[in-house]
Amino acid sequence: MNICLHRTMKKRRMVIKSHLLMVVCLCLLLLPLSSGLPAFASTQAGSVQTFGVPSESEIVAPDVLGGQTMEVSIENLAITKAETALSPLQETSASSMLNNSGYTWQELGIRPARHYHAMVYDSARGKVILFGGFIGSYLNDTWSYDPVANSWTNLNPANPPSTRYGHAMVYDSARGKVILFGGYSGSYLNDTWSYDPVANSWTNLNPANPPSARDYHAMVYDSSRGKVILFGGYSSVSNDTWSYDPVANSWTNLNPANPPSTRYGHAMVYDSSRGKVILFGGYSGSYLNDTWSYRPRLPRHGLRLLPGEGDPLRGVQQRQQRHLVLRSRGQQLD
Repeated sequence: MNICLHRTMKKRRMVIKSHLLMVVCLCLLLLPLSSGLPAFASTQAGSVQTFGVPSESEIVAPDVLGGQTMEVSIENLAITKAETALSPLQETSASSMLNNSGYTWQELGIRPARHYHAMVYDSARGKVILFGGFIGSYLNDTWSYDPVANSWTNLNPANPPSTRYGHAMVYDSARGKVILFGGYSGSYLNDTWSYDPVANSWTNLNPANPPSARDYHAMVYDSSRGKVILFGGYSSVSNDTWSYDPVANSWTNLNPANPPSTRYGHAMVYDSSRGKVILFGGYSGSYLNDTWSYRPRLPRHGLRLLPGEGDPLRGVQQRQQRHLVLRSRGQQLD
């Protein structure tokens, strides 16, 4: 009797396990539908656009049930679009927006394919300016993107710089011009150029005392001082800091105290509210994740506001006033 009871209990446990296994399998089948993960399907007109992504590209996503990771090939990945079908002329690369319902790609129009180019935003005209890059060969074309019309225009300006990639550009908001420095085109470059969107022409500035030739450097426009700040780059990996003065048309090696280590491929922005340059990352034999701040020296004639800048220096002005108060009290400045 004990043997029969034991066998009966064993069968019940097996039935329960099989039922649990069925429930788990059902959950795995329903999980992509309930969690908003992208679905894999063939192309359907009007609702689904298939993107031809190289087969070696992979998405690594968390396995919710197993606590591990799964690799999913995204070749011919079908992603539901919020718009109508694309024109055959439009590229499949797009900017992505993640929302609660899943992944949505929004196509922003025909674009000039390339990489290692440079872009700036022309705040006076509300347009993006792009120059150069690489697509199997070096490029030196100049393009404008209009966010309102959602269209790119090949500007075909007069006297463009030579072909290149890895260069850097900034927008000089005081003069309404684009400043370009350096890059690579079979050899490293150290020329400085200015692009005038009104005249649609480039000018080789031939400034005094330019930095050494390099690429993958970073530049920002210091709107409080009306100057360009450059750091680092590659020909031999460097960590020098330079300033370009558009009025004097000359470069100055600033030799600041305590510079970041040598690097290239880093990124910089200008914090107009505090009058500082912020730098992050780069590469110098290993990948970097350090964050640095650089404060350019204030001009002797004091702070000045540039046309179209509003009041970006309020924080700097308040700090300068605080320093004057502390100095009058004989306290040490920070």
